[in-house]
Amino acid sequence: LFRSEVITSLLTSERTNFEGDHYRLVNAPMEPKPVQERVPLMIGGGGEQRTLRTVARWADEWNVWGPPAHLKQKIGVLAQRCDEIGRDVGEIRKSACGFLRNCDDESQSMKLRDRFGQQGGLVGTIDELKQTIEAYREAGIDELVIPDFGTDRLTRTPVLERFSNDVL
Repeated sequence: LFRSEVITSLLTSERTNFEGDHYRLVNAPMEPKPVQERVPLMIGGGGEQRTLRTVARWADEWNVWGPPAHLKQKIGVLAQRCDEIGRDVGEIRKSACGFLRNCDDESQSMKLRDRFGQQGGLVGTIDELKQTIEAYREAGIDELVIPDFGTDRLTRTPVLERFSNDVL
């Protein structure tokens, strides 16, 4: 639960002291320190009780998987967690991950959305993708992350080029 606190302290303090349920640090150094004054901390996950409380307290950026409607609800919970500690939720950058699949017709996109479930954030025809990106923006997402693990360059390149040329 206090990993973010420990990491932040190690990155910013000369020495870190911490006493927790599972580990203890006594005058722990971390060298070399980062070049920049402060390393931004990204926390991923959507757990409403623990993770979003940790995000509210420590994160500079929050990253999560899911479709826009789901994330809009999660951002509402994050805003509540921020209110509880007196932080402005607007200080936290919000990013979402979603697999990208360009489809030629709506029936193909429906099948793929069913297959990917909550992780299939960017699946659809060109028009559907434009609408989905707008829905993410309206939900409060600042950045979309398109993971490309599991695809080779020959498969990935035409999908990204089509997305870049026709959607963005």
